Amino acid sequence: MKKFIVIACVVLSVIGGALWWMESHKVSADTIPATIEDVKGMVKLCALEIHDDVPMKDSINGKWIFAKGRINGYITFDLEKMEYDVKGDTITVVLPPEKVEVYESTDKGAYRVYDAWDNTLFGKGELTTREENILKERMKRRFVDAVYSKGYVRRARATAVSTLSNLFTHLNGNVVIVDYYPGGYGVRGAENVKK
Repeated sequence: MKKFIVIACVVLSVIGGALWWMESHKVSADTIPATIEDVKGMVKLCALEIHDDVPMKDSINGKWIFAKGRINGYITFDLEKMEYDVKGDTITVVLPPEKVEVYESTDKGAYRVYDAWDNTLFGKGELTTREENILKERMKRRFVDAVYSKGYVRRARATAVSTLSNLFTHLNGNVVIVDYYPGGYGVRGAENVKK
């Protein structure tokens, strides 16, 4: 069963501290870069958490397996890589590249083999632990590709833009959050067109 839980999560105490700091200090045009630098160093933004049961039908060395594995994934943004520009009373903040992390769940029953067979002439027997781990790694790589193709990265980036917009509303001036790559960075974000 697929469950996708959108959580615009930033370590709450850090956001609270950042907001309190911004509110308690008058931010002038001269101190905006310092304020943004402070926020960059404080926050790692997690825009999407994914839990999914993924089917696996694959082969290695003539041996086949049909199984199910549970994958946990996170789409995060390292705000230390966030770029910004101040021109007059307008602050332009550029959303950094996303980081997609996927892990095999260690929950009981998260991995289950339904069938395994040997397709070779002489029958090499059961999958070894090494072979099974190679197949699990392939499953995780395919899952990362699916995170891009199904639009989860796009949704995470939109959530991150919204969260950053709320975070920077306390700065004086017009704050514009720009996402040049709404489909994600790199080859997987095939719909990207930098504007």
